[in-house]
Amino acid sequence: MDFQIAIPSYRRANKLRDQTLAYLEKEKVDPDRITVFVADEEEKRKYQDILKPGTYGRIVVGVITLAAQRNFIGRYYSEGTQLLQMDDDIKRVKFLTPRPFIQLISLLFKSCKENGAKLFSIYPVNNLFYCKERIIVGKVFCVGCIFGTINTPQRVLPAVSACEDKWRSLDYWKEDGKTLRYEGA
Repeated sequence: MDFQIAIPSYRRANKLRDQTLAYLEKEKVDPDRITVFVADEEEKRKYQDILKPGTYGRIVVGVITLAAQRNFIGRYYSEGTQLLQMDDDIKRVKFLTPRPFIQLISLLFKSCKENGAKLFSIYPVNNLFYCKERIIVGKVFCVGCIFGTINTPQRVLPAVSACEDKWRSLDYWKEDGKTLRYEGA
C-alpha cells in the first residue's frame, strides 16, 4: 500500500514552499500524495498564492494549534492509511546510506507491519557518533518533526502541543508494545 504525506502548517507558506515542499520535489515525490493542512480559508488562499503549483496535491482547511491539527489529520484519513507527517520546515533528510526518500519511508512502513507496530520516526539529529544504519524496535521516542503511522482515526492527542510527540510515542508503545525509529539519518 502506498503512503500519504500530511504537512500541518500555520502562517509559514514561504518556509513550506522553500523547505519541505522543495525537498520533496527534489526527491521526486509524487505531489498527489502530499496534503497541506492549514487553519482557515484565509490562510488557504494565501498558501494557494505562495506555494509552487505542482509541488503538492491539495490544501485542506483543518483547525488551529498543532495538537488539534494532528487530531484533525488523523480523522481526515481512513483507518489503516499509511501516513507520514512532516513539519513545514524540513530542509532535507540525510541518510548514512544514500537512497531515495520514498524508498526509506516505504521500508519503515514495511518494518512497522512486520513488527506489529503502528508508529515510526527518523532520528532527528545529524550526529554521526549516534547515527547507525539500523531500525530500533522497542520503547523508543518518536520525534514529531517527521513520523509515520498506520492511521487509527480514533486516537486523540492531548491539547498541549509541547508534549504531543512524547505522548504519541508512549501511547503507541502502550497499545502495540513497540515503536520504531530509523537511526541512520
